[in-house]
Amino acid sequence: MMSDEFYKRGNQKQRLVINKANKRIFEFDEMDDLDAIIDTVGVQLLGVIPEDSAIPLATGKGAPLSSSSMGFLAFSAISRRIKGEHIPLSIKV
Repeated sequence: MMSDEFYKRGNQKQRLVINKANKRIFEFDEMDDLDAIIDTVGVQLLGVIPEDSAIPLATGKGAPLSSSSMGFLAFSAISRRIKGEHIPLSIKV
């Protein structure tokens, strides 16, 4: 697992960001829910980026995300957590 390799190389301050989260990923037997993913990886969750069609559209156009899009809100919360703000995790997949 990558997190184990990072720990071996001295990176003790790892955080997890789950990208492109949607309900379909949990329809398979491999992962029951986000808690199972977090437990498997063993790294503190920093945030979840939902699957949001606005993200590739904005990226392709070189335009910013709308401040009301789910992707923008998720990225904003993650950046605020990185800066040390206490932002509760509210995960809507």
